[in-house]
Amino acid sequence: MHDPIYRIDVSSMTVGYRVPAHPSFFMGEGMSPPPVPNIVLVDGINSFSDRGMILREWWEGLSGNTVSDLTSSVNYPEHPTGRQYLTRLEGPINRTDNYGARISGYLYPSTTGQYVFWIASDDNSELWISSDALPVHASLAASVPGSTSLRQWDKYPQQQSVPVSLIARHKYFIEVLHKESSGSDNLSVAWQGPDFTRKIIDGFDLSGRLYFQLGDRNDDRSVDLSDIILFSGDWLVNDCSLSVIIDLNGDCTINLSDFEVLAGQWLVTP
Repeated sequence: MHDPIYRIDVSSMTVGYRVPAHPSFFMGEGMSPPPVPNIVLVDGINSFSDRGMILREWWEGLSGNTVSDLTSSVNYPEHPTGRQYLTRLEGPINRTDNYGARISGYLYPSTTGQYVFWIASDDNSELWISSDALPVHASLAASVPGSTSLRQWDKYPQQQSVPVSLIARHKYFIEVLHKESSGSDNLSVAWQGPDFTRKIIDGFDLSGRLYFQLGDRNDDRSVDLSDIILFSGDWLVNDCSLSVIIDLNGDCTINLSDFEVLAGQWLVTP
């Protein structure tokens, strides 16, 4: 029912034969895996981790134009001035002066292969990409050491990443840090993959960072035996649609690597 063509056909059943005729993808022998639908439930927690948008937070009243002026603030990261969700990895243009911003969430490549990333901004910015869904494994992929015009990808060599190997439908933590001083601020992140040329990262390839304690499966603000019981129920499940609430490292399989993450949070409370 989450396939749009099928759902539209359901609405037409009252004026014709009462069986939907077709989905928007081929269904039959030799079919490829159908596209993952963008499902968002009203409680905000679902198996696709709110695909289609990414979280942006900002901190106002910060002087300076370097990313360190943001990350050294006493209000960073727990007390932003505001939060919003973006439908692509591109910030607002000429919004205001003297602020810092962080955009963070998860990236979902559709094809296995090599990807190259670019970042452009006014003023400084940094693009961090993890080797999995864990922020602790993120490394600096590209940066703007000065300032650029909107979508100006080639002013500094640091703006382009080296090729990054990504696996289809796995989840990768991604974070962008941006510091604006004065002038016409902008921020854009683009990528190029095995089957497409450079483009701004679209919301469907992203999801917003979730606020949860790693390993706290029952949301009781502690990682303990009750979470182990829930975790063991998913042992060796292989499904790329699993949320990072369940698939802690985002590799589509619940196994010892996820248990290692959970064990590292043992008896931790926020």
